[in-house]
Amino acid sequence: MDFQVSVQPTSPVLQSFRAQFSRTVYNDEYGRVLRRTATKVALKGFRPGKAPLTIVEKSYGQQIRADVLDDFFRTAYEKAVAENKLQVVGVGGVHFHDGCEHHSHEEGKAVEHEHTDDIVITAEISIMPEPEIKTFKNLKYSVGVVTPSDKMVDEAVEQVRQSTAKVEPVQGRDVAQKGDLTTISFTLSVNGKAVPTRKGQDRHWETNVLGEGKFAPELEDKIVGMKLEEEKTIAFTRESKPEEGKEAEGETSREVEYQIKLEKIATKTLLPIDDELAKQSGFAESLDEMRKQLREALESRVKKENENRHTTSILKELVNNNSFDVPQVMIDDEIRQMLFEYRVLDASKRESYRVDVTPFRKELGGEGEFRVRRSIVLQQIAKQENIKPTDDEVEKWLDGQAEEQGVPRERINQFYAYPDEFERVRTIVSFQNALKLVRESAQATETELSSDSNTSEQAA
Repeated sequence: MDFQVSVQPTSPVLQSFRAQFSRTVYNDEYGRVLRRTATKVALKGFRPGKAPLTIVEKSYGQQIRADVLDDFFRTAYEKAVAENKLQVVGVGGVHFHDGCEHHSHEEGKAVEHEHTDDIVITAEISIMPEPEIKTFKNLKYSVGVVTPSDKMVDEAVEQVRQSTAKVEPVQGRDVAQKGDLTTISFTLSVNGKAVPTRKGQDRHWETNVLGEGKFAPELEDKIVGMKLEEEKTIAFTRESKPEEGKEAEGETSREVEYQIKLEKIATKTLLPIDDELAKQSGFAESLDEMRKQLREALESRVKKENENRHTTSILKELVNNNSFDVPQVMIDDEIRQMLFEYRVLDASKRESYRVDVTPFRKELGGEGEFRVRRSIVLQQIAKQENIKPTDDEVEKWLDGQAEEQGVPRERINQFYAYPDEFERVRTIVSFQNALKLVRESAQATETELSSDSNTSEQAA
């Protein structure tokens, strides 16, 4: 098939694609497909394969034309990618220019185009960024860390105490008062839109001790004095405060409405903090031994959290120190992945991959872009330093994942689709090794975080 194809860079990560097919080539291919179609179709009033070409064209011409153009595009695109050795991450803006007619893969867009008897196909190709990472050795960065303290151990003991509390229904009254362990169910709407409940439930549920401030502040005092199974509507306006240093955007207040029902009131009896608490909890025979075990667990957890803080700080410094263009399609793909993680979209459903993520760019675009840049930086460092994990290193890494997560190796294999996706796993290990290389020469300035900051991080 004779045709012309070219690509021209319009940015470091975008290529303008153009293919041109003569009218003769198009007519020949269209006629060939039309004749082939005519031998297969059965139209009313004609024996199978015996309908005149003009009749077949009337019924199938539009689809044949679309198929021929798609095939032309695919042929030219594959040639352009192969000849120019492009690492494509996405294709968009595909337009077919056919004389005075114009057809687009992006419905609803009017596009100026040249007038020619030939078939012209244009598109925009996004390619993988391959920046040179210059700043990654002897990296200097700041990081906040947490040091385990007696206060944190005390908080862990209190959590054990709360978990071993004896809960019993209130006797002799049916009115909620401060100090009661209270369970409510409710529906919730914000600006007239219902807030979705958990899957399989038609109402939200919440249990807290009245007076501890864990219910929404607008609900706390309204629940006090309610009777069992009583229902109440609580509506209020909640002001939205912009982040420090930022101007308010969009709505600055929200109209909130709760429809609550008091389901249960109970008393919560706590054990004193002594050896009996340690025995009842199953931790140890004495309070001192329980505190020792809790401290060891705390130190192990905080060590991992501090390592994660170092990793995050290094990656942020790497991204900030190495500027390069990133195709929007890569950011959008990462936003979609985040929507899968947050269960806004279902990765098992095909239609989830066709959902337009543009409305989520404002909220998730920043994090999505950081994730993409992070991966590209590590990929390029691995490439520049010729980091190629051996098969044994990959196996060792997978064994380490199983041990760290406390699950059988088979579970890890399933999660990473190993060995079918061996090269993908090798790439992950190469990223880890690249990060390790950066960490070995990096210089950290640590600042102490409070245990309250640590709790806030976990909640976030």
